[in-house]
Amino acid sequence: MPNVSNKVRILVVEDDVIQRRGLVEPLLQTGDFDIEEAADGAGALEAVAEQQPDVIILDVELAGSVNGFDVARKIVGERRPCSIIILTNRGEDDDMAEGLNAGAVTYISKPVKLRVLLAQIKSLVNAGTIQRQNAILIGEFTLFPVSRKLVGRKRDSGEEVEMQLTDMQARVLQHLHVNREGFVPVERLLTEVWNYAPNVDTHTVQSHIHRIRDMLRSNGFREELIETRRNAGYRLSG
Repeated sequence: MPNVSNKVRILVVEDDVIQRRGLVEPLLQTGDFDIEEAADGAGALEAVAEQQPDVIILDVELAGSVNGFDVARKIVGERRPCSIIILTNRGEDDDMAEGLNAGAVTYISKPVKLRVLLAQIKSLVNAGTIQRQNAILIGEFTLFPVSRKLVGRKRDSGEEVEMQLTDMQARVLQHLHVNREGFVPVERLLTEVWNYAPNVDTHTVQSHIHRIRDMLRSNGFREELIETRRNAGYRLSG
């Protein structure tokens, strides 16, 4: 049964018992979270389906045939409304990039420092990624943050179209909505949305914006949802 508590629901996926307890116990002591655990990839996928966590703290090096990258891809492929923080002790940009490309929001290097982990979770909460917001009006569109859906109605036909966003696309739109009074510089998006991962550059931001625009065009929308101004950044046009 899904957890009905108002606390942030966290699933910790770590096959090393000592390391898993080292994460779970401090998080429980804060009193701010409901915690579930999984020791392998298969168990993680079962827990996600049953518990519907808000955040998954996911080690990429799991025993068995399903590793952390596989888990992340499966969760994203099923469009589960949760945010993934990957744990890695490899320290290589390619591995961190693979985790982000698989669908993780960010990553933390092991050994994990509790204050860093809590800061990442707090960042997700502040960004609205795991807040229980019902809907955000963006011009003629409606963004549903939890399910990461963007709904628009075509002007000519009146047809309503529901579009599925990725986690980062939804976060970008939310961040632009919160800061809708002006343009948001690329550097600020990198810092406040991506937590300034060292392997993320300005092309990553441009790519996400480009994909949102392509999604709208492919669904028959002519409206420009996001404006771009050279040397100023981005803002919502609605």
